Order: sequence, then structure tokens, then C-alpha cells
Amino acid sequence: MSAAQAPADLPFWAAWGRLLLAPLESAAQLPAAVWAMAALAVMLSHALRASRLAAEWGPRIGLRWGTALRLGLLHNAAVCLLPFRSGELGYAWWLHQGWGVPLRQSAPSLLWLRLQDLIVLALLTTACLLPDALPDPLPAPLRVPLAGLAVAGLAALLVWRLQRPIPQRHPDSGDPAPLRWARAPTFVHPLQRALQAGLRSTGGWRAWSFAALNWAIRLAVQGGLLALLLGLPLSAALRGAAGGEWGGLLPLQLPAGIGPQQGGVWLALQSAPVELPAALTVLGAALCVHLFWVGVGLAGAAAAALWPGERPWHRPPSTACPASLPQAEGLS
Repeated sequence: MSAAQAPADLPFWAAWGRLLLAPLESAAQLPAAVWAMAALAVMLSHALRASRLAAEWGPRIGLRWGTALRLGLLHNAAVCLLPFRSGELGYAWWLHQGWGVPLRQSAPSLLWLRLQDLIVLALLTTACLLPDALPDPLPAPLRVPLAGLAVAGLAALLVWRLQRPIPQRHPDSGDPAPLRWARAPTFVHPLQRALQAGLRSTGGWRAWSFAALNWAIRLAVQGGLLALLLGLPLSAALRGAAGGEWGGLLPLQLPAGIGPQQGGVWLALQSAPVELPAALTVLGAALCVHLFWVGVGLAGAAAAALWPGERPWHRPPSTACPASLPQAEGLS
């Protein structure tokens, strides 16, 4: 760019910079109590994740909740700081270093952990999309709670249906009722068995409850902050928060999850029936909320690494490497 062109182009870049910095100005105007409550909610989310790990590994290797919290915070920090989600490998490494858990057991545990996250996130995303589909006369404050109750009822119905016994009779038994069930598509029974095994294993219902509460808090905090920063209805902001979480699952991203997550927020908000700010303002707000969440998590990981006591990467003398660990029911 030549010196003669710079003055003419300066207003253009100043306008774009203004749009990008607008969310930071809004964030600075929010009361400190809002950020303090949001930070406590972030740590509560990590505490629920630690409870989910303790529910799975406590009966198998004696993992205590405090140590599970350290492991969860360090694992989250590794995923945030290393590119392409390569920090996921830290989960298996810490379990092996601290308790001698072989890869053949830690790898399926990590896969099931992510599959459980996907199932819960899919249900909560459905709850985030429902408020705008409810009848117009319904008051706005009731839309989000009713959508959540509807999805919870749907999940309970599916769980009840999946828990029903799978018929084992041979089709030649002559009983017409089993015959009707036996004529179902061939993939139904194996899928039902797999889901029943998943519902029983790796922590049971406690793990599912902790996962659901964790993701509900994640979406509520991020959606609430987006609503405050962008001046959007909570129902639309929750939709954007859900889109950001789906974007954050993509492996191709910069450290700290920068890139796809903000794009996911922007794309999800395009389907909301509200008037949106400029794209740069939306991306700036999404980046602000994301960096806040990551920053609180990294601060917690630093405190966990420096806090005196048992560390997940140092195997205590009393927990020698076991010859074999109890297998998780249904996933062995």
C-alpha cells in the first residue's frame, strides 16, 4: 500500500476494527459480578466432568474426585493448547502413568466419553432449536424451559424403550407377537444391545447425569454471555452457543479452539429469526466468550498442577500396576 492510498483506506479498516472491538466494549460494561458468576459456572462444569470420570474409574482403580478434577483440568488444557485435538492423547497417558491403565482400556473409555458427549449435545441442541418453533402466543420466558422439558421427556421415552428386553425366541416358535418383533430391520437388535450396554457401562446413570448437567451449564453460560454481548434473545443465543460447540468438535483448528467454534456460532445464528449484528461483531463476541471459557479452564489447570497432593502423573506407591483391571460392563 502506498503512502497516498493509506489515508483513503484508513476509514475502511477503522470501521472494520470498530465492529470487531464492539464486543470487547460490551464486555467491559458488564458488571464484575456477571463475570464472577460465569467463572464459577465454568469451574462447576469442570467439577461435573470430574464427577463423571470418578463415576467411571472410581470403582475400577480407586480414582478419587480430587484427582479426577486434576486429570480433567489437565486433559482440557492439553486439548486447548495442542493443535488438531492432539491433547486427547493426554487422557490415556495420565491414566497409564498414574494407575497403570493399559491403552486397550483407556482408549475405549475416551471414545465412549466423546460418544456420550455427542449424544448429550445432540439432545441439548434439539432443545436449543425448539423454542423458536413453539406457538407464537407462548410467552418468551417459558419457551426455553418448555423446550428443555420436551427434550428431557423424549430422552426418557427413548431410554425406557431401549431398556425393554430384547426377544430371544426363534422365529419358528409359532408365537405371533415375537414374530412381529423378529421381523424388524436386522440392525435394530444389535443397535439396541449396543445402546443398552452404553447406558449401563462406564459410570452408569451417574455418568449420564453428570454429562447432561455439564453440557447444560456450558450452553447456558455461553448462550447467556452471547445474549448480553450481542443484545440477542436468550433462545437465539443458545442456538449460537450450540453451533459453536459443534464447530469446536472439528479436529482442524488452531490452539485454544480458535476458528471453527466462532464460525459455528455465526452459522447457527443465521438460522435464528432475529436481526443480527454485523458478522465481525458476532465473531468478536464468540471469540470473547470462548477465550473467557478457555482462560478460566487454563487457570484451573495451572492451580491443579501447582496444588500440593496426589498428582495423576505420579503413581502412588500403594497403587502398583494391576495385572488386570475390572472391565466396564458392556464395553469389555
